[in-house]
Amino acid sequence: MELKQLNFFLAVAEDLHFGRAAERMYIAQPALSQHVRRLERELGVELFDRRGRNVRLTAAGKAFVDEARRVVEQSERAASVARRASDGITGTLNIGYYPAMSASIAPGLVQRFLESTDDLSVQLSADNPAGLEEAIFRGDVDLALTTGPVSRAGLESIVVAASPIAAVVMDDHPFARRRFIEPADLREEPLIMAARNSDQRLFDSIVAACHAADFNAQAAHTVEGPELVLPAVLCGLGVGVIPTSSFNGFAHGRASAVVIGGVPPIEVVLARRIDRTEPSVMAFWDSALSYVES
Repeated sequence: MELKQLNFFLAVAEDLHFGRAAERMYIAQPALSQHVRRLERELGVELFDRRGRNVRLTAAGKAFVDEARRVVEQSERAASVARRASDGITGTLNIGYYPAMSASIAPGLVQRFLESTDDLSVQLSADNPAGLEEAIFRGDVDLALTTGPVSRAGLESIVVAASPIAAVVMDDHPFARRRFIEPADLREEPLIMAARNSDQRLFDSIVAACHAADFNAQAAHTVEGPELVLPAVLCGLGVGVIPTSSFNGFAHGRASAVVIGGVPPIEVVLARRIDRTEPSVMAFWDSALSYVES
């Protein structure tokens, strides 16, 4: 039994007309009929009732249609898998991510990518921006979702989101009733901030904004990372200062995030080493570009 015989059989089964099927399959009608006859002899059954002017499937033919279609589809899938393997678009893609910034962004990017491929899986690993930059450079991860800009030589990045910095407060705090606040409004507030060694860009951005408003940012409570700011707010320790993407990734019904005006947003970027141009890496890169543009 040959694959082309199954394709010819399915064409006739769909059209119920040897002439139209032959035209669609770009083959002479006598040759198509011979292929179908040869298939019937191999199976030991008649697949078509050819009596009269009309062609009809026999009971055996009706039973054979679904199985033949499955064999053809599986053969096409096998060919696709082989081609993708030859192109390098198979296996596991290792993606690093910074949970404090990308917890609300990573799911959409990864799901969109996985919907476009059957032959690649994704392995996630979490770290802070400094750790991810080093992991990309060493090749421990293929790509990473982190904060930008990424300036290390040999790396490049694309911006996938811009996250405004916000004050996170309990819903009964006066800030919760406002659309935005100014940095100066934080002057008398007990601030909850992530330590500088967890996210240098975020820390320096907050300090610079407060300095521009003529006061020094003094954290009443310092936590190990931005993802721990919200729990500290919920414990009543003060006003948290984090990007909105961090708040959205760990949102809680009893707290609100109020954007701080005049403070540049934090960029969330997808980064890779410039020389990492394997098809699997570039497939995710292109998928991310499409995601950003949609």
